Amino acid sequence: MPDEHCGQGCKPRPATVFTDNPAMTLYLLYCALLSIWLLLLRPILSLRGRARLWLIFVVAAGILATLHEIRMFLWTTSAIRLDILVINIVLACLYGTAALVLFSANWRKTGTVLSTALVLICGGMTYNWIMVGRQAGHLTEVFHERNALLFAAKFRNLDAYENYFGPFAPSSASHPIGHWQARGRAGYPRLIINADGRVWLFYKCSKNAECHSSSDKSGMQRSGDDSQAWDVTMKPRVGVPFDLKITQQEGGVLSTRFRQKKVIFAKARPPLNPNPSPRSLSLLGRFSKVECTGKRHARIQQIWLWRGGERRYAVGIFAILIAGRRAMFVLPVLMGEGKKNSDGWLFSWQRDGRSENALIALKEGRALVTLKRKRWKAEQTTLTAGAVFKDETIDLAPLTTMTDLKHWFSIVLTGHFTSGDVPDC
Repeated sequence: MPDEHCGQGCKPRPATVFTDNPAMTLYLLYCALLSIWLLLLRPILSLRGRARLWLIFVVAAGILATLHEIRMFLWTTSAIRLDILVINIVLACLYGTAALVLFSANWRKTGTVLSTALVLICGGMTYNWIMVGRQAGHLTEVFHERNALLFAAKFRNLDAYENYFGPFAPSSASHPIGHWQARGRAGYPRLIINADGRVWLFYKCSKNAECHSSSDKSGMQRSGDDSQAWDVTMKPRVGVPFDLKITQQEGGVLSTRFRQKKVIFAKARPPLNPNPSPRSLSLLGRFSKVECTGKRHARIQQIWLWRGGERRYAVGIFAILIAGRRAMFVLPVLMGEGKKNSDGWLFSWQRDGRSENALIALKEGRALVTLKRKRWKAEQTTLTAGAVFKDETIDLAPLTTMTDLKHWFSIVLTGHFTSGDVPDC
């Protein structure tokens, strides 16, 4: 696959359709299969009888399949195209019978061309189906590792745990506070409640990782007149919110009911890393700027910048979005490791097949950014401290070593989008 987010020092491979994008290759081969019926037009004009009728039927099927694909291409947005697989099988069988008809009618040259084209197309499809399967398997492994990294980051040490889930100071809270472990083999292994009444319910999402649903802004609410019971609305990462009822029992045990399930939780220590690695990196900050382009759009520039000795690493967002709305699918740019020069740090990356770079210099708590894109004039802007978009996937990045930081972003940004509220203009 193309290394679209390759940073400084990375050498992306040349992107070719037939090696880097098997899904696209499959579609091109499918289009080639749709057009094979053109080879049968001349034999239809010369042949007679049943042979001609059968070739007319095969050509009609090819034309109908072509018209269907044109309609699907122009007027539908379906991401899952099971119809392509069915059409491939049907057309391959029909074209195979057409080749037999041509050979029996002494149209050997056309039959040979048709057979050769059919073998090449079907062989190419089989190979690329295998490659798509391998890529899907690799992506599955990446997503499992992503889940494991994010789970471990929230418990990498006490500070990380309290920063993400806290505060835990009891103050005047009348509800239970802390970390609870499920009793027995439940699909929901742990529950966390902080002093503000926010709740996190964890579930197994990978072999060695847990993901969580979290409460909405209202948090825990007293359930009627029962002083030992609370209701809370939980919002999963994906899917429909659900209601969770928490009841405190003797011995500090919590009984929970949700989605027609009952799980008992007992208080336990959080699974903190007993031997956290020492830090050698620091987050220099988050810097951003919002610039209105007309009344409806806002241009957002934001960077996260890390330092490791004499090395710098950056992730950025450069997008024009609709002002005053929530943006759901903003793609972060992995700018990678910067190269020192006299004016600052130069970051280079690939995006959508284009080379881009940014020169970043810090001055008086601000980031001076010179952004250069292919065929665009260099743009200079000043970003101030602060963030428009908050992204825990980026903010949880490890501060141990530059190698750990690079590995983190090579995994967690796969298929990841940032979301946030765009300011009004």
